[in-house]
Amino acid sequence: YIDPYAATKAQAESLVLQANGRGGLLTCSIRPSCIFGPGDKLFLP
Repeated sequence: YIDPYAATKAQAESLVLQANGRGGLLTCSIRPSCIFGPGDKLFLP
C-alpha cells in the first residue's frame, strides 16, 4: 500500500465485507474516487 492510511482502509473494507450476511447484517463497501481537503498531497500542493 502507498501509506498506512490506505492499508487500514483496505483492512476495514475486508472486515466489513466479511461481516456481510452474518446475523442478518447486510454490508457493502463504498469507494469514492477521491477525497480531498487539508493535508491532501494529490490534488492540493
